[in-house]
Amino acid sequence: MMIPVFLGMFIIDVSRLRNWWLWRVICSKFIGQLIRRHERKGDFIGATYILLSTCCTIALYSMPIAVAALSFIIVGDAFAAIIGRKFGRHWFGRKSLEGSLACLAGTIIVAVCAPELPFAVALIGAATATIVEAFSVKVDDNITVPIASGLIMTIFNKIFTNL
Repeated sequence: MMIPVFLGMFIIDVSRLRNWWLWRVICSKFIGQLIRRHERKGDFIGATYILLSTCCTIALYSMPIAVAALSFIIVGDAFAAIIGRKFGRHWFGRKSLEGSLACLAGTIIVAVCAPELPFAVALIGAATATIVEAFSVKVDDNITVPIASGLIMTIFNKIFTNL
């Protein structure tokens, strides 16, 4: 179900980047105001990245791990953005310590609410998501966070469940 949604967003994004008729006449009216500065300079929009990572995460990992990994980016990134922009005082690159701590708090909340995963596995995934979100520079964190945290949770879930 997510693949057609991703493909539709990908086509819209490519039409935006190439200034095709689809973007100019139809789509810019609906989502044009949501485009961030770096996206206007030639990058895909966050929705395209999150839809791609959703397809990949669901394909690669078990459902409990995929749900947790995708929830980490949704909740953690939102917490980081809101708190980091408002209260960020200690910056490293484009990220703030305060935003990263908020991301960690959000991902821990997700870990607590992930009943189908051992808590230790979910907690390791939360920490991984936070670290990856803080240091994602060249690749959009909407892709790196769910893929990396899902991989780490899969590895540790195998270790913990095979003891």
